Amino acid sequence: MQVRATIIVHGHVQGVGFRASTKAIAQGMGLKGYVQNMSDGTVKIVVENEPETIKRLVKILKSRELLGNKIVSDVEITSEDSKNEFNTFEIKRYDG
Repeated sequence: MQVRATIIVHGHVQGVGFRASTKAIAQGMGLKGYVQNMSDGTVKIVVENEPETIKRLVKILKSRELLGNKIVSDVEITSEDSKNEFNTFEIKRYDG
């Protein structure tokens, strides 16, 4: 059963290529949705897929480092029923 997850990523996640690498990871996992910088410095990811696949993405996000420094400090996740509205995974414009 597919679900939809909204993931809010906190930490040093803007201006470091986080969205582009998240897109590559998500596409490689077959996820559909988007990643977007938010005005409060977080990154929002909305994905639809099987719960286990989304859990794998979150595990990868939590382990992200840049030059030996952990860039993700916290991840918030909310889930709901899939709306089946995405065909691809994309980077959305900055929300600010």
